[in-house]
Amino acid sequence: MQATGIVRKIDNLGRFVLPIEIRRSQIIVDGDPIEIYRNENTVVLRKQKSKGVTRKVDHLGRVTIPKELRRVLEISEGDPVEVFTNKDEIILKKYKASYACAVTGEINYENISLAGGKVVLSPKALKGIAKEMKQLGLTV
Repeated sequence: MQATGIVRKIDNLGRFVLPIEIRRSQIIVDGDPIEIYRNENTVVLRKQKSKGVTRKVDHLGRVTIPKELRRVLEISEGDPVEVFTNKDEIILKKYKASYACAVTGEINYENISLAGGKVVLSPKALKGIAKEMKQLGLTV
């Protein structure tokens, strides 16, 4: 999977604009049927090859991501979505900034990286977790 560095937001109708660079590289034009399916925590789009769920690309390069896929992958209106490519596939993944708090989503220079960089927490989240641990009788 190759990162493109492109991040776009889902609009209020659940549509995602396929970047022109991606449409050109995949030879996708207005009206092309696009197959849409889930692969783990990503949405995969590609020119139709089978009889699965399809949507047509509109004249602005938009494709509507099915509501059920958005719900399962927790992608809401306004959420940033990162674009990857893999051969003939366009892969969409909910964008999470590398230094965003895992609990609050807050991006802040005061955030703390824990567990060898696997978890990032804001000071606010740390206080909340400490409070919950205390209520559960857990000590560190």
